[in-house]
Amino acid sequence: MDRGDAKRGLEHARRATEIYPNYWDAFAVKGHAERDLKLFAESEASYRKAVELNDTYENGWYGLGMTREASGDLPGAEDAFATGLDEVETSFPLAYHLARIRTALGSSAADEDWKRAVGLSPGSVAARLGYAGWLSGRGREADARRQWREALRREPSNLEALKGLADSDARLGFLLGERLARAKIARLSA
Repeated sequence: MDRGDAKRGLEHARRATEIYPNYWDAFAVKGHAERDLKLFAESEASYRKAVELNDTYENGWYGLGMTREASGDLPGAEDAFATGLDEVETSFPLAYHLARIRTALGSSAADEDWKRAVGLSPGSVAARLGYAGWLSGRGREADARRQWREALRREPSNLEALKGLADSDARLGFLLGERLARAKIARLSA
């Protein structure tokens, strides 16, 4: 799997689940290989077995959610991430992906989900950018700008945060701010 050979990885993972039928991590590795091979039903079954064996197994819930998302089942992904987060309350990956999925589904719960993700990992630029996008999409420009600025404080050359601020400046009529941000974007992306 680490070398990018999902077929061989799947062979070894299947063997591992035969040797250790109660080892949840072997089922997660099997699920990962199956997802890489787009065997979504098999992948889901493997991840479900992993969390059946260990209901607090963060990687199992994460993989189940990612498999459902990859297969186009966003409500199923939402359920997997939410259930996993109920079991592993401090999981940033589960919180982040739940916020992302609920944003894609247009759920009003996404606001609290983004707050939770940012709270679990205040240094995560990805969480701040996701939350900023969600806030901006709901006309909450001042709140979105705070998140983009915080992302830039942590990563001064982040093009997505700069673009978010430039677009926000344009919407708010702050032409000088927009021009300065776009000039910095041009310098950084050259």
